[in-house]
Amino acid sequence: VMSSLWTYSRPSDTLDTVLGRPDCMYEAAKTAWQLRDNTDILYKMLDKAPKIALLYSQSSRIYSPREYSQSLYSAYQYAVSTGAKAGFVTDEDISKLERYQVLILPNTSYITSEALNGIRSFIQNGGTAIRLGECFKGDEHKQNLDSDAVSYIVQNSIQSNDLIAELNNAVSSKVQLTDTNGNPVAGLDMQYSVKAGRVYVNICNITNTPIDFNLSYNGEAITSAVSELENSEITSYIAEPTVPMLLSFDSNEDIVSFEILSFKDGTAEIKSNCTNYCNATVAVVLKDKSGNIKGIAANTKRYRPGEIKKITTGFSDKSDEDMLYVKVWKSLKDRTELDTVHSY
Repeated sequence: VMSSLWTYSRPSDTLDTVLGRPDCMYEAAKTAWQLRDNTDILYKMLDKAPKIALLYSQSSRIYSPREYSQSLYSAYQYAVSTGAKAGFVTDEDISKLERYQVLILPNTSYITSEALNGIRSFIQNGGTAIRLGECFKGDEHKQNLDSDAVSYIVQNSIQSNDLIAELNNAVSSKVQLTDTNGNPVAGLDMQYSVKAGRVYVNICNITNTPIDFNLSYNGEAITSAVSELENSEITSYIAEPTVPMLLSFDSNEDIVSFEILSFKDGTAEIKSNCTNYCNATVAVVLKDKSGNIKGIAANTKRYRPGEIKKITTGFSDKSDEDMLYVKVWKSLKDRTELDTVHSY
């Protein structure tokens, strides 16, 4: 409908904008079609729990704009290339750090006292903090920060000169993207998931120049992969700027996969698609409208191949705004999500 009402203009267009409109419609329709065909795969990537946080400090941005902005952007390029989900926390919402495992402090010269205390609590609770450049010169008013808090963070965090190596140590990934010399590549936003014994890797080059890369899984080079978006096999990997790639290949591992046949009113029907017997925890998670967990009802058992299990639960304090989610984890302690297909 909007295509018939709007005229899309771009400064670089040399043709009449109406004549250029079919190209826009084609690309939009193609993208929608590709998203539809790969919904399960992409949902698994989007639904991953975040691991890496970057601190967005307004004070540092004001008082040291060049150093801070350049460090933040560089750190982001490295963070998204690990395969772990990355996000941002600000001085004002520092409490959200509890969702993450790793915090990057990119030349955070100035920071609020509240954020400083939040970082200390994050480290005390087992989080990993990585400092880049000079940090903690002062607060938002350029006044001295709490010296005890600064000392604790400095002594219990990592001062890094090789961020991507530190990140790979902190958040291990089976999928690795390297350059021709075997070094990790920055600038490639990468996520991956495994479905029924096949690995799917989503890659997008967020720089302005093409990047050649090598692909490996569990330390073994992947010499050929299928491009799911182009439906063709490729043997050399080149990521063009802003052009998405969705590659797939066999994992050559035992299949550990579950299918959620139905999920309604807190009752989930689960089928094991595992190659062999496997242990898993099926959990129904209750979250409020802000995404905070209010309750977990879990069942851990050993599933045989093809076994179907129905799990029913209820929460007495569930409100109309709360949401229920079903998750399949390695265990209640290790909440790594196993390969899951939603077929209902």
